Amino acid sequence: MSPKEAISVLFKSCNELKLQRETWCAAAVYFHRFFEQCSSSIAYDANLIAATCLYLASKVEEDKINIRNLIAVYYSTMHKERGEEKSLDSLQEYLCLKESIVRCELLVLRMLQFNLNYEKPHKHLRFYLTSLTAWLGKDRQIISRLSHNSKAFLNDFYRSPRCFHFKINHIAIAVIQFALECNQIKVPYDEKARVHWQQALCEDITEEIIETIIQELCRVYEIYVDLSKFVESDAYENTHCS
Repeated sequence: MSPKEAISVLFKSCNELKLQRETWCAAAVYFHRFFEQCSSSIAYDANLIAATCLYLASKVEEDKINIRNLIAVYYSTMHKERGEEKSLDSLQEYLCLKESIVRCELLVLRMLQFNLNYEKPHKHLRFYLTSLTAWLGKDRQIISRLSHNSKAFLNDFYRSPRCFHFKINHIAIAVIQFALECNQIKVPYDEKARVHWQQALCEDITEEIIETIIQELCRVYEIYVDLSKFVESDAYENTHCS
């Protein structure tokens, strides 16, 4: 499997294991950083790296998970992606995979220079959404849709290999802006304001930065068009990457 396919398996495994979204993002960042640092002449097993990054992230984020469950879920999810129905029933195969992850853990740590610190954008997103809620009024449907889409876009953004190249507060602003545009929601009085809501919440954000992040998110979805019809449909619930 390619790194792109492996990150998809990683996300689906996180969903199956019901891990915190912060763990998803940390695992994705470790994974992308690893492949950015490694030599292109060396072929690493992307699924082994992804499973190892997930194991590391679960420990860093203190998101308790049994390594046997992690391996079993990742194994079955990986085979589903290949169109196969296969569960991990062999004790010998499990022990072999466990040993591989334990050995690979040191390789990943070395490649990341033992730096596992990464501030997640989730707290910024929650703060910005709370601030916008006060401006958007009391329409619960609009607020709920904006919150749901923003969180989904943020989660999906971490499929991008460039996800850690941007400031986390800029990412939070950009995914909210994308959700506003997709749902055709306008912030009241923003057009007449001397300072737009984005700059009011984040002083160093610019339209160019927002556009760059949105374009990167569109690359994740492999589309470059307005998603307004898509996010309003029931299909979004079943097809977005989380």
